[in-house]
Amino acid sequence: MFAAVLRFDVKPEHRAAFVEALVAHGRAAVPTEPGTRRFDVLVDPDDPNRVLLYEAYDDTDAMGVHLAGESHQELVRALTAHDWLTTPLAGPPRPFAPFFLGRGNSVFTAEEA
Repeated sequence: MFAAVLRFDVKPEHRAAFVEALVAHGRAAVPTEPGTRRFDVLVDPDDPNRVLLYEAYDDTDAMGVHLAGESHQELVRALTAHDWLTTPLAGPPRPFAPFFLGRGNSVFTAEEA
């Protein structure tokens, strides 16, 4: 499995809109992308304007399919059109690069316990 963790710091007045867009993206992606295993949106309990995203895929190819998918492209368009984040979305080729906390291949998952 290949996973990525992203951190977004959201302007307080745009938190609800950002979370709504991220959740809509996950609801569209997960059922239509067979290689997408997890798409978890978390809010930092100490800072409600810090939103974390945990994504897990079968492999890097599945993540590539996700990144090329319509729901991801729609999220990129929304983030480009709106000033929701404290750090602006970076331009191509890796628009989410400033938000990655980490990514890598699994050596153990809960399903293996």
